[in-house]
Amino acid sequence: MSSTCLIIQTFVKNDTFLALWQSLLKCDDIHDVHLIIWHDSHINSRKEAEYEKKAELVRKSVEGAIASDGHLFASAQLISNPTNLGTCPTCRTAIDYAAARFDHVIFTEDDTLFARDAIRWFRAAFALEAFNDPDVWAIAGESVFFDAQEKNLPDGYVELARNYAVEKRLGRAFIKLNFVPSTCFATNATKWKEFGATRGQREGANDVCKRCAAENKFCLFPIVPRVTDTGMLHPDGYSVLLHSRERVQEIKSTYLTSDDLPSDEIKGVLVPFTGSDGEIWRRTALLEGFGVLPPWRPE
Repeated sequence: MSSTCLIIQTFVKNDTFLALWQSLLKCDDIHDVHLIIWHDSHINSRKEAEYEKKAELVRKSVEGAIASDGHLFASAQLISNPTNLGTCPTCRTAIDYAAARFDHVIFTEDDTLFARDAIRWFRAAFALEAFNDPDVWAIAGESVFFDAQEKNLPDGYVELARNYAVEKRLGRAFIKLNFVPSTCFATNATKWKEFGATRGQREGANDVCKRCAAENKFCLFPIVPRVTDTGMLHPDGYSVLLHSRERVQEIKSTYLTSDDLPSDEIKGVLVPFTGSDGEIWRRTALLEGFGVLPPWRPE
């Protein structure tokens, strides 16, 4: 059986790490996953004095989590950077380490929530013939669908979306998109060699997406999300540090995940999505409804 490593990259966000940890403990199939929690250092960071206590609090939370629940995984360890590397170089350092030791690597920042079948989703995607295609670099846990972003959900919309996902059998469907999300993705050593150095650059998350667009490289995404990004507007998050809260352009608001679907709708072999991605985007992201769609008028 192939080995799987889950990396959680942490720094100073104790609240989001603890929420992620609780979601992981509810996941199926974690008993044979090797866990590495990779903690960046406050030393030489942009706000060293401010981050010192916050980073120490996260480290203590990680140590406590591993001590109490690490036995639920195949192995669990904390690795810390001696000095601050920043988010993208830390990502590269961590995946370089794991990819040399395990067959598959799942990477997540510390501000996500995992649906109960998230690990099973990644493993099923690793087994897909589509993942072996040379133009596919990674697997995502998030989805571009069922995300309201900054829009307010109409009353009853979640239930309508759930019924739509069940009716269209979207729970096991995947789609190829030509970008790799920064927050959470999975890959293997062979594919990582192609884009790992780019991902480790200072703006590596954006640089990888630029390469995907230029070189026609793809990532496999679930139609129904398995991972939720919760940290776009966190005051200690990288997006807010880089842009300020008022200038963060991408705000995510996932309102439906695989946890909301019947278990028989998400188990089994994954299948490629064969419907209209434009239609499902309009219904689930633009919130244009689940009846007859109005004529398309792009802004």
